[in-house]
Amino acid sequence: MELKAQVRNILGKKVKKLREQELIPAELYGPDIKNIHLSINSKDFKKILTQASTSTVINLVVNDKKYPVLIYDYQVHPISGEFLCVDFYHIKKGEEVELTIPLEFINESKVESLIKQGNLIKLLKEIELKGKLENIPSKIEVDLSKLKKVGGSISIKDLKIPPGCQVNQEPDTLVVILKPIEEEKIEEEKPAEVAEETEVKKEKKIEEAKEKKESEITNDAKKSQ
Repeated sequence: MELKAQVRNILGKKVKKLREQELIPAELYGPDIKNIHLSINSKDFKKILTQASTSTVINLVVNDKKYPVLIYDYQVHPISGEFLCVDFYHIKKGEEVELTIPLEFINESKVESLIKQGNLIKLLKEIELKGKLENIPSKIEVDLSKLKKVGGSISIKDLKIPPGCQVNQEPDTLVVILKPIEEEKIEEEKPAEVAEETEVKKEKKIEEAKEKKESEITNDAKKSQ
């Protein structure tokens, strides 16, 4: 994934002119490079945002040189929605980073008949990986064909994690579960059962109170005779 940028000499309040040309003032920085003032095309950046997040590594192309970067931050005008500025953080090769990687669920069609018998619940949409930049993938696949029965599940430990990467979550953390429909029905019925039981208890208490009151009236009448 690439995004083209141009070095800019326009600074300060003058960057307003850039925005009028649908360009966004940007900054590129990192521990091993000098800060570079840039401008990027607004439409190109919007397109990148539909495909990436702030934890996705993209190649920023400046004068035919590619910089692997993260979208560290960006600001948007609260009323117009116009991009005001973007910050890119340069990651050098071999640097260890922690990134949030999206999960892609595959082979759902292979277990379609099984899924119809239950309720497929996707508990995670992404996981946290730690490792060198060149080892971290853009996505992690979740093979749903590993679900062999209703009630089955897939955990983080079942995923194929590339060598050199470490997951910053517990191995037994559930990613997806195929929950039996019966369990869903029981959970739905429980509140009704509780409500019915509460109503019965309430009526019983009212009846007991009436009987007690009648008894007291009877006793008072006997005493007065």
